[in-house]
Amino acid sequence: MTGVPALDAAVKRLMVLDQESAFALVDIVEERVRQISAEGWSPEHDNAHESGEMAKAAAAYALAPHTHKYAESECPSFWPWGQQWWKPKSMHLNRVRAGALLVAELARYFRTASKQSSDNAA
Repeated sequence: MTGVPALDAAVKRLMVLDQESAFALVDIVEERVRQISAEGWSPEHDNAHESGEMAKAAAAYALAPHTHKYAESECPSFWPWGQQWWKPKSMHLNRVRAGALLVAELARYFRTASKQSSDNAA
């Protein structure tokens, strides 16, 4: 599959336990790839968001199906960026975006934690 044994094993277990979750992960991964390759939101760019902005954006999109039905709607009060960046779509796409943003936030956290561990070891 991916060549990363831990990831391959986790996906294999998830396919047995809950195939729909595994398929949802495919959508999230594809959206994260799009964010990086089409939008230019690289890991280096994401590292600058140190105040939970991506987690807040993920929450906003996760809640969007219930609170914001149209792209012209105002962004939630906790939306971390300007109105021009608020672009809700369908319930499915909003939740996929939420998942991809949360993955980006977790990856940023892992990079930060890894760097701090390296700095402390030096």
